[in-house]
Amino acid sequence: MVLRQTLLAEVNEAIAKAKSGDKDAALSYIGRLSNSERGYAVMRAYSEGWPIPVFREILAAVWDHDFSHLWGATRGFYQHEKYAELRKLFRHANFDLSHLPEKVVVWRGSLCSYDPNLNRHPWSMREGPAWSLDRGCACWFACNRSEANANFFPLVIKRKLRRDQVLGHLTDRSENEIIAFTRNLKNFEVDGTKIMLTDFRGFRPVVQVPDEIIKDWIESGERWHKTLSIQNDK
Repeated sequence: MVLRQTLLAEVNEAIAKAKSGDKDAALSYIGRLSNSERGYAVMRAYSEGWPIPVFREILAAVWDHDFSHLWGATRGFYQHEKYAELRKLFRHANFDLSHLPEKVVVWRGSLCSYDPNLNRHPWSMREGPAWSLDRGCACWFACNRSEANANFFPLVIKRKLRRDQVLGHLTDRSENEIIAFTRNLKNFEVDGTKIMLTDFRGFRPVVQVPDEIIKDWIESGERWHKTLSIQNDK
């Protein structure tokens, strides 16, 4: 009982400091929570109007480590409302993007499937907010996932974005991640081809990515991951 009261007092002290602008205290508070609680902690900080620099710090931290729970806190998976809530959070965080050029090329990679039970239809790739400035990173996510099997196929898409369409640039995980909500945009290209994402829009494939392109995605992803591993070992 004494230990529980002590921990509760420490959490309340961290929250009070966070509300006064202490970013380290905010991260300490987040660190004391379970993964499943952290998304709701971000929503609490937003609703209670914590200082924006503090909110930005914890949003980035929770997105990097517990993004699935953050999605869960913003009305659950596979509901379009989640994107509206996430967009609201990232817009409120007001990340500094002045270092980015006026236009950037971003990539997004995923394993896709036409199986309706898997929620991985290729057309849905335009909806996800996580992109990368690093093509190799996107290739890795498309081609090196543990759930790969005959029901899936890799896909890497790219698009140019204006800087004002970007809501975040996160680098803590070395993924050069761009946060952009692109669901209502058009003209997504399949990397390395003249194929457009709209060619995958139906219930069965009408085009096929050439084998040499997929091979290049695999090799590019492996090079990116190897470079990342070397950097992390230093």
